[in-house]
Amino acid sequence: MYSKKIVFILCFILAFSLFASEADQYSTNPKVISISGTMARYGDHFIVADLNADGAMDFLYRTTTTLYAYDHDGTALWNVSVALEAELNGTSIAAGDIDGDGIMEVLVLNDADQILILTGSTGVEEDRIDVTVLANQRASYFQIVNLRGEGDRDIIVQMNDVDLEGNQNYYVNRSLVAIRVDTEAEIWRVDQDRVGSSGATWYEGYWGQAHGAFFAVDIDGDGLDEVVGGTWVDHDGTVVDVNCPKDWVGEENPTYIDHLDAIVVGDFRPDLAGLEWAMTEEDRHGDVAYNTTLMTSSDTLWRKETTLFVDDVNNDREPQNLVAGDFDPARSNIEFWMRSRFNYDDNSGNGQQPWVFDIDGSQFNDYYTKDMLPDGFCEKHATNNYRAHGLEMIWNVDWDGSGTEYIVGKARRGYGHVGIFNAATGTAVWTSMSSVDTLQAKTLYVADIAGDSREEIIVVDLEDNTIKIFHNADTYIDNQPNKWDDPLYRRLKQNWSYYSPGSYTARSTVQLAIDVFLEGPYSTADDAMSTALMESSYLPIASPYSEDPLILGSTADIPANVTDWVLVELRATADGHAIYQQSAFLRNDGRIIDEKGNSFINAFVERQASYYIVVKHRNHLAVMSASAHDFTSGIVAYDFTTATSKYYGTDAALLESGVYGMYAGDANGSSGINATDYLSLKTQIGESGYYTQDVNVSGLLNATDYLIIKPNVGKVSQI
Repeated sequence: MYSKKIVFILCFILAFSLFASEADQYSTNPKVISISGTMARYGDHFIVADLNADGAMDFLYRTTTTLYAYDHDGTALWNVSVALEAELNGTSIAAGDIDGDGIMEVLVLNDADQILILTGSTGVEEDRIDVTVLANQRASYFQIVNLRGEGDRDIIVQMNDVDLEGNQNYYVNRSLVAIRVDTEAEIWRVDQDRVGSSGATWYEGYWGQAHGAFFAVDIDGDGLDEVVGGTWVDHDGTVVDVNCPKDWVGEENPTYIDHLDAIVVGDFRPDLAGLEWAMTEEDRHGDVAYNTTLMTSSDTLWRKETTLFVDDVNNDREPQNLVAGDFDPARSNIEFWMRSRFNYDDNSGNGQQPWVFDIDGSQFNDYYTKDMLPDGFCEKHATNNYRAHGLEMIWNVDWDGSGTEYIVGKARRGYGHVGIFNAATGTAVWTSMSSVDTLQAKTLYVADIAGDSREEIIVVDLEDNTIKIFHNADTYIDNQPNKWDDPLYRRLKQNWSYYSPGSYTARSTVQLAIDVFLEGPYSTADDAMSTALMESSYLPIASPYSEDPLILGSTADIPANVTDWVLVELRATADGHAIYQQSAFLRNDGRIIDEKGNSFINAFVERQASYYIVVKHRNHLAVMSASAHDFTSGIVAYDFTTATSKYYGTDAALLESGVYGMYAGDANGSSGINATDYLSLKTQIGESGYYTQDVNVSGLLNATDYLIIKPNVGKVSQI
């Protein structure tokens, strides 16, 4: 049983260490990392995470037999033999600080229905969780989630049917089980056991993606994760119907259940509460049409079939892979790209044909991928006519930071190159042919590796057993919010599936301009706080808050005039769990700034909501706004310094006439100031550096700290 001590309660955000400022791109393009083992045709999976807490993204890659970890610079960190059931098309590894100790763990599924927990930097096994499965099932996919408001302390595991996989019924008999990591206790189960509770049907409520893993994100803005699909599963295991027609064939004894091929999730309609998700229903039976459907947590917005086909072979309009993004800036919100296969197996047909819907489900373009792929793109095929097979493993990508997104995909039905294309028109923007002569792209992954808000393209290449990382070498000034600050981005980048890779559509942030003073370092002579930690080079480049363990590249990246790190938290209710948490800097004039020096922080939260604003410091009592504030406008200003009425509980430290701040003295983080705090100081007197007992934030532990703590003994946080 996993029993490591929980140091901090994490709320909602997956505990990655992140780039905070623009990092240098690799000196070579592509950057090449040699894989130390043998790769197989199927069953591989790839994600990125900061495994060794150095502020740079590292790489996890697994085959059906082995999990490999590589440092950001390409150095091999470790590898572990972990057998996996072959030919699974979705996530079987994850990374996160699942116990809040500031150390990254890697979780990996094996073929014995177990989740292994490894230390991220070394690969040493810490524990393993046994998953209880029904007869005829196997554990196939899992994801780290937050289901109880205590942070990323839970996992959801999906079970697939052992003997129904591979025939027309492979998308039934899929169960979900939610498990606490610390105790291994089940939180809930949603079982499909073939016969079903009524004794007549296999379908029992959860309607998920046919080919791969479930999608878990916070769709309703409550700070807890849900599972989305044709129906969705709430954080407590309740299955919710959103009025999407279920086209079952044979209701009493079904031989077919409507085939969901792909799912994408995002804030596609910012005017609506929560997130939305779209899905493609691939198969057609009788009069049942192929559809693309857009849904919210409460309803189905629209469900439509493609109409503008150039070549409608056998009425074969099945929508398969699905990608969403701002592909056409002239249109409002986002667009949806999907594709269907046509007659290409005999090497004479037009083949794969994508089409594009706008946000209202109106189709505005379609084309053949064979016309958009350059000669030689599908180089491992016998002839260039095999370009008709088109693309697969399709993501969206923020390639140039312009706000316009593109699609990126690899050659389908065999190995070849990867390319970036204008989704609305099919025009090629970039292909790997410009960088390398030959490529056998096996696995494709997209993420912001350099931390400059643009995304890189990561390819597993069978040509020479390497990982190749392609980046945009154009000159670029980063003025965008850090994608990794968005919990949705973090979730999707670990929720990989062949048909739904986890594409992310940038969502609007809320700008928070917050002013607050710390009592300890405040100077009435300067009407400002000390910057002694920064001046003495004691201020760390890593945030002390495990809730959002932000790491900068170097001390040179710390903005000017910083007093210390703080943690900003948003809550939907005064006594509820955190919806959002973000590490930030407190400037000496009282303004909370982001890691780039902006006089605000960007919060990735629901605009159609109101939140309480919480500020926490490592040795001052946390404070919260007196009431919840409307976030609709996208800009929120709150000044804690002007009156006690700004504080929940109306209690604040009087710093000077008309100026208020956070009480100093909570050296042990207990949310109260007592004898324990100054007794811990007593044992450290004379030390210098970054200490929690340093309540005047000077970098020195001396009698001054004691004199600040003493009058505040008995004070407790009002939140």
